[in-house]
Amino acid sequence: MLGAPLLSCVFVVSSATHLLAEAPKTAKRRVVGEYHHVQVEDFFQWLENDDDPEVKAWSDAQNKQTRGYLDSLPARAQIEKQLKAWYAKTSPSYTSLVSRPNGLFALKFQPPKQQPMLVTLA
Repeated sequence: MLGAPLLSCVFVVSSATHLLAEAPKTAKRRVVGEYHHVQVEDFFQWLENDDDPEVKAWSDAQNKQTRGYLDSLPARAQIEKQLKAWYAKTSPSYTSLVSRPNGLFALKFQPPKQQPMLVTLA
């Protein structure tokens, strides 16, 4: 069911690549870690520190460019409306069915609720 929305989004994004500006530069800082006796080189590990003001500035610059690009897409409002309609039509799902003499139990996931509920089915 999500094939059509995904395909339409890919088409719109790929057709608007001319709107992309050059991405903000990302500094490389060499860090070498050892994992299971293997030396691993990582130039972007510094981006994992959310509290670093440089990481916040980098993230803000990335978000600003991305937001500008997405907001400039001509069909953005139409795509957003259609995606919301598709995702609003969610059906419940049942997992972990267990049969007992006094009933059939399951975990029911019903979006938009964020956690499953224990229910009896019979």
